[in-house]
Amino acid sequence: SLAIPLARLFSTELLQTDEWRGLYFFELGLALVSLACVIALKLPPSDRKKVFEKKDFITFFLLAPGMALVCAVLSLGRLEWWFEAPWIGWALAAAVILIVAAITFEHNRSNPLLNTKWLSSGSIVRLGLIMLLIRIVLAEQNT
Repeated sequence: SLAIPLARLFSTELLQTDEWRGLYFFELGLALVSLACVIALKLPPSDRKKVFEKKDFITFFLLAPGMALVCAVLSLGRLEWWFEAPWIGWALAAAVILIVAAITFEHNRSNPLLNTKWLSSGSIVRLGLIMLLIRIVLAEQNT
């Protein structure tokens, strides 16, 4: 929802003088200002302790390939058709199995890497639905 108001902040002269290079230099300047702020404003020191457990790697080895397969299906699935490339269906099925296995494994742990009990609470589910509805309303704003 901020794309159109932010696009009006840039003057057309910035694009006309040096075409896209002016906009790229502006983007580079914003990145350098952000880097300077990160370097100048240090965070206070905090307590450090090891919080990863050996069982967290099981979750990672289940969740990472599952999410990679979902990304592959979403990015390449729009270029290929299901009947032309059957790997899309197999990849999606494997992704669902891996992600469900990771969530099931994490849900029953005493010290989970992903706190699924908190994520599935009523207030978080309501927040997700509200965010989804706001996204739908803002997407239909131009019509």
